[in-house]
Amino acid sequence: MARLVDGGISGKLATGVQTGPTLWASVASGVGVATHGIAAALEMRADGGGTQAAGFRSWRAAPVWETLHAAGVSSIAVGWPGTACATDWQATVVDPRYAATAATLHTDSDGEAELAEWPLAPRCVHPAALRDALRDLRLHPVELDAHAVGAAPADVLAHAASMHAAATWLIESTPWQFAAVHYGALLAAGGDGAAMLFDAMIARLLLLANNDDGTSADIVIVGSEGLLIAAGPGFAADVLVHGATVADLAASVLARFGLRREDAAGRVLDGVNYATLRTVAAPPMAVVHAGDDAPLVRERLGNLVADAMASGDFAAATALLAPAMVEWPDDHTLAFMLGQCHFYLGDSAAARTIGATLAQAWPDRPWGPMLTGAALMQAGDVDAAQPHLERAAELAGDDPAAALRLGAIAVHLGQLDAAERHYHVALRHPQCAAAARAGLGMARLARGDNAGGEQQLRASLGIDYHAPALHHQLGVLYASQGRFDSAVAALQTALAQQPGNAKAATLLAQVAAEVASTFKATPAA
Repeated sequence: MARLVDGGISGKLATGVQTGPTLWASVASGVGVATHGIAAALEMRADGGGTQAAGFRSWRAAPVWETLHAAGVSSIAVGWPGTACATDWQATVVDPRYAATAATLHTDSDGEAELAEWPLAPRCVHPAALRDALRDLRLHPVELDAHAVGAAPADVLAHAASMHAAATWLIESTPWQFAAVHYGALLAAGGDGAAMLFDAMIARLLLLANNDDGTSADIVIVGSEGLLIAAGPGFAADVLVHGATVADLAASVLARFGLRREDAAGRVLDGVNYATLRTVAAPPMAVVHAGDDAPLVRERLGNLVADAMASGDFAAATALLAPAMVEWPDDHTLAFMLGQCHFYLGDSAAARTIGATLAQAWPDRPWGPMLTGAALMQAGDVDAAQPHLERAAELAGDDPAAALRLGAIAVHLGQLDAAERHYHVALRHPQCAAAARAGLGMARLARGDNAGGEQQLRASLGIDYHAPALHHQLGVLYASQGRFDSAVAALQTALAQQPGNAKAATLLAQVAAEVASTFKATPAA
């Protein structure tokens, strides 16, 4: 029976995930892209001879498996983005190149492609002594039958199956206490069949991870649309469903082993079973490399700006974008991002100037007219804004991102029929469902349809629970209806997800005072 370090808690931990290097580096390290450094899918090779997949030399913050290994917890990472080359790490690592599909094929007697030779990528397994054992566990796309390919694209399916085979072998055959497994784009690229396969893979991991004495393991399942958990002895049921951030996940995983990283950004989630924590230093990572070519620098910049904007730090995003526009004056995507920052910072004149430039540079796209119209609206000239917004709507077509922005502007202008039309366009695209439901909820509330608004906001939270603004809005709604217990719960969630929300904190104090006053005024039974 394995014991978790420093806490005497029985069990092991396995984490199964799917899809994208920047997001998954945040999940693994517990810090944002500006800190962990994996801001692009590629990096320059150390010898300057081209590019390679982002790997060890791009990390500036250690992922959990490396922190655990340094603290004496035997750890495994399989298929995780940003881990090439595997031999650069101290923990047991199988990097994504393990399932690379470059192989020699020949044609069989029926004219079907058949695998002839499939060398294993260099340095993709650590320790190297495991290469021979893992080599023949891989599944190549040509080895799949037609029925299997119906679940997901062949390369996606073969990648996931190969990573699963490596993970299960390592879990069964090597000492370990923590395992992180990444199944690539399986869920994102597949349908119901892929989801059923993913469930079966997770069930198999859980079965293998159980201890010899019958005690259960923990297994955390993380998806790009939100955080989920299948509870084990160390986690209360559903604790990660309800508002966890990637930083909280990393901190909670470390706490499960009695550890707290000295530079940790996250909090240990309520319901996590852990003993007294000891603080450990994260292992030192590689110094950030120089000499990247312009496309890599541009990609990293775009991801850093998007991350700052998503967190609401438009001043930081502007500080990144201003010098970038000198370097890339004709980059319209960066220009639109800068225009958005000016808009959110209240500089409508600067936003309008960029909007006019984009309208000329991108005559067939909605972003210039949209930014111009939004800036005029912000400046109070709604009549002048209207033709620009109508032109943006004409150019937007079925673009869900444009539809979401146009819907938000229409709600602000009180044009609620138009707003709902835009949000229904966005709702056709599954990746925008949470934002579209949230927008529909705000439109219904603006109509005075409180029940319909609440229904849509709750539907949005059912897709993406980490949405502090929506919890805050529900708190406002519940407080206005005298549903004080519900208001307290919603506002507490909003503050847990966004501790700096002063308006939510003020309203929570007012609602709590109202609850206390009501309680005191109620006669004893």
